[in-house]
Amino acid sequence: MGVGGNPEVKRIMDAYAAMVPEVDTSWPGAGIGFAASVDQVRKLTFPVVFGQVSLQPWQLAGFSGAEEWWNWCRQDRAIAGEVAHAVSDLHDLTNGFNEVEQKNPAAVTLWRMARSNLEDVANTLPTTFSHDSVIQPICMVAELSMKAALVWDGVDPDSFRKGKDGHNLSSLARRMANARQHRDDLRVQAVVDALPPYVESRYKPAGLKRLQVVKLALGVQFIAASSLRRIASDDLALPRDLHRELFAPFAPSDHAEYAGSYRGTSGTVLVDRRISAQSQLEPGRDYEFCPPGEVAPRMATLLKNSRDLLETPTQTVSKG
Repeated sequence: MGVGGNPEVKRIMDAYAAMVPEVDTSWPGAGIGFAASVDQVRKLTFPVVFGQVSLQPWQLAGFSGAEEWWNWCRQDRAIAGEVAHAVSDLHDLTNGFNEVEQKNPAAVTLWRMARSNLEDVANTLPTTFSHDSVIQPICMVAELSMKAALVWDGVDPDSFRKGKDGHNLSSLARRMANARQHRDDLRVQAVVDALPPYVESRYKPAGLKRLQVVKLALGVQFIAASSLRRIASDDLALPRDLHRELFAPFAPSDHAEYAGSYRGTSGTVLVDRRISAQSQLEPGRDYEFCPPGEVAPRMATLLKNSRDLLETPTQTVSKG
């Protein structure tokens, strides 16, 4: 049902579920999203958390244990990594929305509608092989979330109805990137460019295969999360934040920055930290690893190249 951290609350919810069994499939938790193993889609319910809890991707996906989840991922590390990214997107979308919910009402309404369309996708793709009807909510998730980010930054919501580019997703993506540059920009544009024509897909099939639609659905979930990552403080998708969360318990108490900081980070003891080891190719000589000042830009390049490789199948999707 999507709750974590408070046994008393769980007992209450279990009692309610006993009286109303359908709540197990209709309970919205804090947010709804999805993950995929190739073309198999699994609905994710982000829990209503009480206190501090540690949740694994397999728990959010409703599996009974890590082994069942690993088998669903076909024991493939790349698939497991994509599931983790989907969980990160749902985390950032849910918590980011909670952070801004009491502010800019016009933008919040658009984000709320984007989340509603995302829930429609999450309820449809796991349970049906037919996918033409889900193209519309997929496109709406991208459109509404990008418009929400623009309205947050001062764009008049009525301007979308007055201009010619109200449904021009490529234009919306460029405008969002220009307003707040972000590491996600290239992937956002790639996903948008792969989406079928919004208006035409209302009246005739887009000619996409199920696997292509699943990838587009994951892409627009990423866009929705990215629209809030630019504004709110949650960014679980940032590798350094994930590194900080995972390794903080192992960092020395007087050097907490060891977790989540690159070598070369100014203001830390790592600013000029050099690392070397005995060379395996030339015994008797030391091999020095990347200089501190080059670590951050090299990691940024690695992250971009990795995302580009993961996005390649989506970029080649035919528009029908």
